[in-house]
Amino acid sequence: MSENLFLEWKTKQTLSWYQAYNNSKHDRLNNFEDANLKSLIDAYSALCILLSSQFRHVDFQPGPDNLQAEGYCYFGGGFGIGGYLIVDYPDNWSEEEMYNFDWSKLKKEEDRFDKIDYNKI
Repeated sequence: MSENLFLEWKTKQTLSWYQAYNNSKHDRLNNFEDANLKSLIDAYSALCILLSSQFRHVDFQPGPDNLQAEGYCYFGGGFGIGGYLIVDYPDNWSEEEMYNFDWSKLKKEEDRFDKIDYNKI
């Protein structure tokens, strides 16, 4: 299911789950039917994909104040940020395809953000 959440960008300007969110947010009276469980799950999954693609499973929260032990994950993949959804991280990407964040270099650059034309991807 989640691998299809962004495919609409190839043929349309908007994503259906994001449009449903916007419709129900800005005109709840006329678009209440867009606020459904499927749209919620799709939007939540897409957010997990976006955050996991940049930060993997690191959520920058303070550690627990107790001793914990974690076991083997038999689901395959690994849990994404927050530990709620399983993310199957790719293992066949070249270095050029991977996101690289080196703040020691980036903070010295005047323009710190890449401009990506997603229509060409």
